[in-house]
Amino acid sequence: MYTAKARSTAYHLYTPQDDNLTRSRVELVADLRRAMSADELFTVYIARIPTVPDVWAFLATGVEQTPPTFHLLSRWVIHTLGEHHVTVRLPSILAVGVLGICLFVVVSRRTSPAYGFIAMLFPLTTQAFLYAYEARPYALVLAFSAASLLCWTSAADGRRRALSLAGLAVTLAAALCSHYYAVLVFLPLAAGELARSLDRRRVDLGIWLAFSVATIPLFVFLPLIQSGRKLAATFWARPQWQQMADFYQHVLSPASVPLLVIVLGLAVYGLARASDGGKSAATGAAPPPRHEIVAALG
Repeated sequence: MYTAKARSTAYHLYTPQDDNLTRSRVELVADLRRAMSADELFTVYIARIPTVPDVWAFLATGVEQTPPTFHLLSRWVIHTLGEHHVTVRLPSILAVGVLGICLFVVVSRRTSPAYGFIAMLFPLTTQAFLYAYEARPYALVLAFSAASLLCWTSAADGRRRALSLAGLAVTLAAALCSHYYAVLVFLPLAAGELARSLDRRRVDLGIWLAFSVATIPLFVFLPLIQSGRKLAATFWARPQWQQMADFYQHVLSPASVPLLVIVLGLAVYGLARASDGGKSAATGAAPPPRHEIVAALG
């Protein structure tokens, strides 16, 4: 077994009072220097475990039901940059940046850079913004999910197809390596690809092969998944399908006002383009393909 090394770093434990949605984003960013949740302290604790086999052995007990990849990344970051509130959260900070860039590229290709910029900033108005400074794997799941969407649309469009297919497999696998629930990311992409196959009347074997290869981490981590299932019955937060509506309400509720502003802004932008002497009609973007709409609704 192992003994985690004692460290002198002191952390302030996150409390419910810290989670006040009426606070400004500036106040929330200030939490980079302050409160850490109990889950984040758990991340730090696992990152202090001396060896990689010991990390695997700890996760095999089932008390932490996540893949080892995120913890090994946190361990490397701490060993490289030191243990600090910011460095522990650095992977999440960078991941939210990747999320924004991928959304910008995907939306810009189908509309315009203006809409892409709005798509890039929109997650920051939702509860997803909290993942940007939380030392947990959720921001990485968002980043790899957005990257897989970018790779899927690129492969479907024939943009650097070999690279896009490889990227699709790698990003989906990386999402699974971040959290087991990332398997749900496969569903909308598979639904979109099924719609695309029906439209084309033929199957894109390359994309389905990429989907299949991306599931390899599930088999690698199967012993850890089985260990986690043993404690699932007594886990404090047991997932249920009917909780999905509550989840979306929780995530999107802080964005109600920004979403209204975005809608009004898009309406004004559309009117401005319509009055542009007919120039916008010649340069207007085509509507997104049906398979991408299916994936978005999935």
